Formats: sequence, C-alpha cells, structure tokens
Amino acid sequence: MNNYSLQKILGNNVVELTFVRRHLAPGWNDIRGLLGTTNYKLLNGVFGKAVLHFQPPKYGGWEAMGYNYKQKNLCVVWDFFRQEYRVFGAENVNVRQLFDLNDPEQEKLFYDWFYEFIINMTEQQKLDFMGYEGEAYAAIQQARQNALRAKSAPAPQQKPVADIKPTITQRIANVYNNVKNYITQFFKK
Repeated sequence: MNNYSLQKILGNNVVELTFVRRHLAPGWNDIRGLLGTTNYKLLNGVFGKAVLHFQPPKYGGWEAMGYNYKQKNLCVVWDFFRQEYRVFGAENVNVRQLFDLNDPEQEKLFYDWFYEFIINMTEQQKLDFMGYEGEAYAAIQQARQNALRAKSAPAPQQKPVADIKPTITQRIANVYNNVKNYITQFFKK
C-alpha cells in the first residue's frame, strides 16, 4: 500500500492495523499493532480531546520532522494507545478492521466497541497489542471481538493457497486466520 492511499483511509476511518517494522528492536516483535486515525472531526471533538488526549502538531507541524515522510512512504497517525503521533512504513500494512466515521452506524459501532474493549485495557494489554506479542495477541483480541459480535455467524471458508512463497502481508493474514480459527474452536467448546 502507498502512503497516499493509507493516509486517505486513516483520514476517514478509525483503523486497527498491523505493520512490519522497518528497524528491528530487541524485545519487540517485527510485526506491530496500531489503533489510530487522522480524522479531524474525531480528534478535535470532545472524544479526541478528553479520551484520546489529542494535541495538534507543535513546532511547525510536519516540517519540523526534519524529513519528508511522504517520500519515504511513511504514514503519520494519532495512536490511541500512545496518545501521540506515530510514524510507520506504509508498504507492509494489514488493515484488520476499520470504522467509517462518515457513516453514523459505523461511528456508533466504533464507540460501542471502544468503550467495551479498548478503554479498559491494561498497560500490559496495550503493550502486547502494540508489539510485544505482535500478531498473535492482535489476532486473539480480534477473534474475541468477532465471537462476541456474531456468535451464530458461520466461519468463512478459506481458499486453497497456491504453491508460491507468500508475501509478508499474506503471512500476517495467515497467522491471523490460524489464531482466529483456534479461538473460534476454543469458544465453541
């Protein structure tokens, strides 16, 4: 995915996604999780200021970064967990779910989901989501949310995978599906 497309998605939606780190860090998984948006209305509203502690960019805005993030295919987003701006590479991104803030039903669904699952997360759960446990933790959380939303919905059928080496995005999706299927089976017991 390119920066322009992803920034457009982030500007209209609250997005839960995972991405591959460009630089490895000891103790952290190379796949990181993020929940964020750049939606002006949400961030500058009561929810953004009171709950997310949003603050507009300081010190000259994006020019103060010292580099052109668009040329480096980077995205800038307000991170709900860190409660600050975050920059990440746009090339290996897996969008887990998004809530369209231009659709009143989706916006209500977001607030319901946020106040049911996100607001009460502990610091350790947030760290786990952002990358200590990486993809597995994010997939487990997603599976729990989906199980609560649609207990009676049938599991989607997976298509056979061709005998080619999968891309990192496909590998992320495969890990997510494996954990999701495991959790689905676990909740059926």
